[in-house]
Amino acid sequence: MAKDKKENNLNTVASKKYVPSLKKTYDEEIIQKLKNNFNYSNLMEVPKLVSISLNIGLGDAKNNSKGLESAIQELTLITGQKPIITKAKKDISNFKIRKGWPVGCKVTLRSNMMFEFLERLISIALPRTRDFRGLSYKSFDGRGNYNFGIKEQIIFTEINYDKIQAVRGLNITIATTSKTDEEAYELLKSFGFPLKVVFGNIRGHVFMDLGAAWDSSDEFSTNTWPSKYGSNNIGEYSPWVMTSGIGVKINLGYFLLRVESAWDRNPNGFSKPQWYFSLGPDW
Repeated sequence: MAKDKKENNLNTVASKKYVPSLKKTYDEEIIQKLKNNFNYSNLMEVPKLVSISLNIGLGDAKNNSKGLESAIQELTLITGQKPIITKAKKDISNFKIRKGWPVGCKVTLRSNMMFEFLERLISIALPRTRDFRGLSYKSFDGRGNYNFGIKEQIIFTEINYDKIQAVRGLNITIATTSKTDEEAYELLKSFGFPLKVVFGNIRGHVFMDLGAAWDSSDEFSTNTWPSKYGSNNIGEYSPWVMTSGIGVKINLGYFLLRVESAWDRNPNGFSKPQWYFSLGPDW
C-alpha cells in the first residue's frame, strides 16, 4: 500500500510540467497586451518567439582546431546545448576559404531552453556589457526577426575569464512569428528586452474639452447675473468652460507615459498652462 502511494506521488510530480517564468509571463500577460495593442481577432495572430540562435564565426577554424574547440565549449556553457560546426557554403578566395571548410559553430534554442536563455540574457548578461545603453531598433530585419552582436563572450557568467583562449564576439538572432518590425518590437519589449525607445513609440495628440456646471437654468442668462453676482462679467460667471491642449504618449512596454499641457479658455483669454503627468497600464 505504501509502495503504491509513493509511486502515485512520483507520477504526480512528474506530471507537473516545468514552465519558465518568461513563458508564464507571455501566456498570462503579454498575449492579452498584444491583442489589445494590435486589435488581433484571433489568438493565432498574436506574435510569439520561435527560436534564438547563437553563432560564433572563426575565419581560421580550418587551421585553428583549438580555437574551434574552445568556441564550441563556450557556446555549450552559455546555452546548455551542444552546438554544431558551421561550414562554408562556397569558396571565398579573399579569405582563402574553400567550400566545406569549418568557419565557426552555431546553436539554436527552442521551447523552454529558449526562454531560460532569454531571461539570463536580459537580466544578467546584457547589463554586464561595458557602457551598455540599450539595443538599436535598426537591427530588425523587416520580417519580425532581430539580429545583434555581442563583442565579448565574457559578459555571460558561465564563462570564466581566466580559462578562455581569447576574447571573441558572437551573433544572436531572435526569430519570431511577427509580420512587421513594430509587432516584433512590442513583443520583445514586453519581455523586458532592453531596446531603445524609438520615435515610432512616441505619439502626439491634440485635444479640446467643452463643458458646463450649474445649479439652475438662470446660470445661462446674463440678465440674471447682476442681481445674483452684482455684475454681468461673462468671463467670471459663465458656466461654460473650454479647455484645449497638447500631449505626448510614450509606449514603454508594460506602461504608457503621458505628458500633457492644457489651457482654460474663457472670454477674457487663456489661462496659464497646466501640466499633467501619468504613468500606468496601456489600457
